Amino acid sequence: METHRVKSGIGGLDLMLGGGFAKNSVVAVAGGTGSGRTIFISQFLYMGATEFSEPGLFISFDEQKDSIYANLAAFGWDLMDLERKQKIVFIEYPHKELASFAEQEGAMKDLISTLGIKRVAIDSITPFSLMFGSQEERRLNVMKLVSAVKS
Repeated sequence: METHRVKSGIGGLDLMLGGGFAKNSVVAVAGGTGSGRTIFISQFLYMGATEFSEPGLFISFDEQKDSIYANLAAFGWDLMDLERKQKIVFIEYPHKELASFAEQEGAMKDLISTLGIKRVAIDSITPFSLMFGSQEERRLNVMKLVSAVKS
């Protein structure tokens, strides 16, 4: 059985992955501060929107949109323009609003369906997971989040 692939838009990576990520997969990008996680997922969304006609959703639990967009402009990526054209949707959840994220799953699914979103990126999962006291609660709620994104 052949696995359908989704090109990341990062040439060397797609080659290493045999054509890209497995379709409908959830991929964790890990690394310390300054390691390039936000740039990586932004390039995935940017390339999807500009090269593959795949609209994207960027959910930020950490950094503000203006800051991210300003940093990405250095690469010549105009995400504000893509947002105006509804090729990228950016939703930021300040720390005080993280608890409401889980309650908005239905609205998120409607948004994804209405705009035909094909790529979803979350940056960073850490603030979300820290809402839960125990390791078990963190694991369970992160798995719920992953399941919601997959569906």
